[in-house]
Amino acid sequence: MFARGNLPFWSCRSKPKKTVFGKLKDKSKEREKDVKAKSRSKSKSSKSKGDADSTPSTPSMVYTRNVFGVPISEALRNDPSYDRVPVPAFVRQCIDYILEYGLSQEGIYRLSPPKIVLDELRASINSGDEPSFSDAHQAACLLKMFIRELPEPLFTWTLLSKFEESVTTCRSIAECLGRLSELIERLPKPNKYFLAYFFLHLQGIMRKSDENKMTLANLGVILQPLFNVSPALLNVFLQNPQLLFPNVQLKNCAAEFSSNDDVIIVFVVVKCYILKQSARAGLFSGNVDQLALIERAIDLSLCDHFQNPYGSFHPSLKRGQSFVIR
Repeated sequence: MFARGNLPFWSCRSKPKKTVFGKLKDKSKEREKDVKAKSRSKSKSSKSKGDADSTPSTPSMVYTRNVFGVPISEALRNDPSYDRVPVPAFVRQCIDYILEYGLSQEGIYRLSPPKIVLDELRASINSGDEPSFSDAHQAACLLKMFIRELPEPLFTWTLLSKFEESVTTCRSIAECLGRLSELIERLPKPNKYFLAYFFLHLQGIMRKSDENKMTLANLGVILQPLFNVSPALLNVFLQNPQLLFPNVQLKNCAAEFSSNDDVIIVFVVVKCYILKQSARAGLFSGNVDQLALIERAIDLSLCDHFQNPYGSFHPSLKRGQSFVIR
């Protein structure tokens, strides 16, 4: 043992200086440490990335066009009729189907298909697809669902009491029809045309009540709570739609038109299709400016496409003409 302060001579030596080789060896070790640290950080980042991939990503904002449960004016903007009739296209398709296949079907507007079928049809219409029916009951119940889900009555909150008052205070049917006609002209155009199309097509059903069992009384029982009006007001509309809507005629949704209108109609149909596909592809998310740019590009490209073989435009179309369908 050595006494304190009497350390051996070798313990008092300073550390020897590192040679060049030693310094290089230390540097190589430091590099190895750096490489290992980087590899560890990469493995951690890849692992966290894998975890992020496994978690469901937030869905991108996709433009949706609601037709059900919105004001009828918005439903018309989202599902326009290509021939400019102010009635949502699917409503006319339902009416066309009923008039062709459902007039003799017993219990039309009374019998209901399974709810899951109606929900699927509703979803397909909201996503921009055309409805595909297997029987007329589906079309009729879809119309009832549309009316039931409207946030405002078709007679509007502002005029509903006046409609009711006209029925209860008039002295004759002629006076009643005159008052109702004046009120109908004060309705928004989509409301007026929907009521016209709906009550006019019911005339065909009542004419075949011997087969379908849907008399005036039976239809009244079903439709009165749907429209939330008095039986007296509903009966006037059920019995006199031609007098209340003299300037409206049912037009088939797939009807042929004059040659002067054909190009414009095809133009608007193609434009509607492109806009729907653009929305579903997420090219715009309801932004008005984006939508205006897309519409402008479609207008220009389609006008070029509709040139005749002689290089001039169809008289119904002018280059740069815009067809606003919203």
